[in-house]
Amino acid sequence: MTLERVAAVAACALVTGGLVAGFVLGGSPQQARARALDRQRADDLQLIAERMVHAGSRAPEALPRSLHARRLDGSDATRDPATGVPYRYHRINAREYQLCATFSAAETEDGLWRNPMHPAGPGCMRFSVDHDWMVRTIDAER
Repeated sequence: MTLERVAAVAACALVTGGLVAGFVLGGSPQQARARALDRQRADDLQLIAERMVHAGSRAPEALPRSLHARRLDGSDATRDPATGVPYRYHRINAREYQLCATFSAAETEDGLWRNPMHPAGPGCMRFSVDHDWMVRTIDAER
């Protein structure tokens, strides 16, 4: 075997090993997209809650139609970015409400405060109008 052939085989092995390691450590492109969509969903719920602060001092019976929650790209932040289905709103009492989405995968590691941990599947973030728009809890939807 010539030196060039050995070098070519070694280079191919390194590239293949790098690709395999990348998929093992970082996941597939589909998993990366699912994580990005889940981050967008969590950000959307936070954005809606931020806009709700300006809607009044009581949790409304339903999410206001006039709520102007837009993503940076101008799209509607009150709808799931993948399916277009509106996020769910549940009034708990006069001061508390939940915003709910369906997440692709569980977020189990501590992340930024704007991207809290969440379960896979339907999950809700609980907000209180008298405590600004900070997330108080996030649970599987009941």
